[in-house]
Amino acid sequence: MKALTFQKGVLGLSVIQLPPLKYGWVRLRLHSAGLCGTDVAKYSSCSLPKHHTYILGHEFVGTIEEISGNASKLKVGDIVAVMPLLPCKNCLNCHAGNENLCIDGRAIGRTEMGAFAEKVDVPVENLVKIARSFPDVYILLDPLAVCLHANSFVSRNLTPKKCLVIGDGTIACLQAWFQQQLGDDVWMLAKHKLHLEFMQQFGIKAYQPLQDNGQFDVIFEAVGRSQADTLAVAAEKVAPRGQIIVLGVYEPGYLLPLEVRKIFIKEVTVVGTNAYNPDEFTKAGLIVESNGGELKKFITHWLPLSQLDSAVKLAQHKDGLVLKIGLINDLSSETKRSTA
Repeated sequence: MKALTFQKGVLGLSVIQLPPLKYGWVRLRLHSAGLCGTDVAKYSSCSLPKHHTYILGHEFVGTIEEISGNASKLKVGDIVAVMPLLPCKNCLNCHAGNENLCIDGRAIGRTEMGAFAEKVDVPVENLVKIARSFPDVYILLDPLAVCLHANSFVSRNLTPKKCLVIGDGTIACLQAWFQQQLGDDVWMLAKHKLHLEFMQQFGIKAYQPLQDNGQFDVIFEAVGRSQADTLAVAAEKVAPRGQIIVLGVYEPGYLLPLEVRKIFIKEVTVVGTNAYNPDEFTKAGLIVESNGGELKKFITHWLPLSQLDSAVKLAQHKDGLVLKIGLINDLSSETKRSTA
């Protein structure tokens, strides 16, 4: 099959041989995929870790082409979204229901060949059957599930919450949208003017650091990487006994200055979040099913998969409104796109 591979720092089109299909797995013909910020960060590096697959892509929708074993209510020809996480199910974290913290966790697009290819193999239990009418929107399941998991840490002893979302990427915008759906009073501290204007159509309010808009019950930090200011802003603006929930993926070994006194003097809870659990992925699917028409607005660009390099550059430079970038499989003549 044809695949977009990343080897020795070079992204290119290759022809590779798929291994025999594992029992309990299905082979999908890719329909569409989303480009994640973690993918962009990896493509921006010189190489991948030794354990990493050279075919990335973990936010995707495909059509079942082959089944090995029992697929329950699924059949060849069904369109499905895929949870990419592959927990071991044997460690203490898995037994405790925290599969996202699996000690030996694997993932499609990280340790197993990913979706930026004509075909991809996945476990049948990781599939969510979706409607044929708007399959493209389901590439948002993975980032939306991340937001559901972050919200699971929010104390609901006070409703609605006054929330601040720091950041304006896909995760930040989806988090703000989701909290607004729950009835919270949501503000956003954004870097890109067009992203903030986009979110204002959903009732999200613009926050300026120099304005005194009061203190926030919950602050979601969704920037991460090498961002030195965001947690300091959160510590300053969070209310006494409030919560700071960190979604931003900081780089390994990255250290930042933080006035810790503000954390303990206000008895603030700081929580880090990591991915999501299977039930949250399923719940995200129900949300997309009910709100597909609105959520498709968060996919601001569609490019052919063969132009993955252009999609990466677009994500890096963010010229204009750039949220989720979708990729349509054009590597196979048998693939046809159904539009939302």
